[in-house]
Amino acid sequence: MPRTLNRPAWLDQDTTDNPSSVQLRQQRHQLMQQARSIYRRCEQERRDLTAEENAEFERLTRDIEQLTERIETTEAAEHRAAMSAVPIRPAADRPDDGTRSGYSLPWQRSRGVAVRLTREQRMSDHVRERGYGTADGLSFDRMVRGMLTGDWIGADAERRALSEGVASAGGVLVPTPLAAQVLDMARAQTRVMQAGAVTVPMESSTLKIARQTGDPALAWHTEGDQINESDLSFDAITLKAQTLPCLVRASIEVLEDVDNLDDIISRSVARAIALELDRVALRGSGVAPEPRGLRNTSGVTINDLGTNGAAPTWDQLTGAVGAIRGQNWEPNAAILHPRTETDLNGQKDSNGQYLNPPAMLSGLQRLTTTQVPVNLTHGTANDASEVYVGQWSHLLVGLRTSFTIRPLVERYVDTGEIGFFAYLRADIAVAHPEAFTILDGVIPA
Repeated sequence: MPRTLNRPAWLDQDTTDNPSSVQLRQQRHQLMQQARSIYRRCEQERRDLTAEENAEFERLTRDIEQLTERIETTEAAEHRAAMSAVPIRPAADRPDDGTRSGYSLPWQRSRGVAVRLTREQRMSDHVRERGYGTADGLSFDRMVRGMLTGDWIGADAERRALSEGVASAGGVLVPTPLAAQVLDMARAQTRVMQAGAVTVPMESSTLKIARQTGDPALAWHTEGDQINESDLSFDAITLKAQTLPCLVRASIEVLEDVDNLDDIISRSVARAIALELDRVALRGSGVAPEPRGLRNTSGVTINDLGTNGAAPTWDQLTGAVGAIRGQNWEPNAAILHPRTETDLNGQKDSNGQYLNPPAMLSGLQRLTTTQVPVNLTHGTANDASEVYVGQWSHLLVGLRTSFTIRPLVERYVDTGEIGFFAYLRADIAVAHPEAFTILDGVIPA
């Protein structure tokens, strides 16, 4: 008969005893090993779990989940303590990117300031600095194939890496360095991040970020007069990680026989993540559990192009740039549908010569994505679209640094396929809505 597991001591220990995240991970690893031993025993004996074994496994997984939450809280506290000891770089070393004061730049490290990654910075580097190690020599695709087929030939390193992650209901926490590798692939394909949106790694399910909402009010001073005080005003943005699922399947033949599988699965997952992050960042409803995107964020300027819409022109883009500059922000990119980009570049003068964009738009990057719809109703038009213009460093994408995979071995057995359900957790926030303008009602030329 299987041994009945007593309640782990760490669940009831006094709060004055504060083990480190490393010690907590060691405790979690021991519980994971015990959970695995139950399944190994059944596999060796070629039988199903007994009711007692199933109950023991469920107790183990609940304790693992509680311990995982405690690890996240402890790591967040350790991270804050570590960051408070790192000085801010001298002004001479700071990049001169023209960013308005009041927004904490990615290179800043001070007490209470969340880490922010620009499009040039990698999540893989961030997790390595946090002590999670690297994914050098590891393959996400080999790990997935081993999980789904049970064939770990050539994937011993991946199997050992999985010892850090067992989730409930047969799922597996992808080792953080491998998860970061896939997230970096997704970030590289996400249009809002190519435009300059900032990634905020989330060490817990919620994260508050300070935001300056007002600048000091200055006035010239007359000798002998009272100098009035001028205060900075702040509030907070709260990121709350929401669940983003991804369901992928492949034939048994592909998983077992294809030798060059590396990167095929990871690129497919990364592309799916990138497309959905773009959609929700631009047009997310904000109705739980979906994050709120720019279109539905209060304070973002929406420029209606007329009752029944209008074909895109360079004048509309210059108007959007001017409106944002009028709010003391500097727009750097526009995101639009490929149809709109084609129409803009197809403009001609009376002599049939193509019109070049005005100099005012020379610094405005244009990025296309089909996640900007072209089937919107606008007056009598049923094929209207939108253009998003802004200073994209004020769009924040919160990402948990790990995600979970759950094999679906039986679900597609009738078609000879094996699937897996993966999910990550993310959220969207807009630091300064007035840094964005949306052109609404863009119809075909």
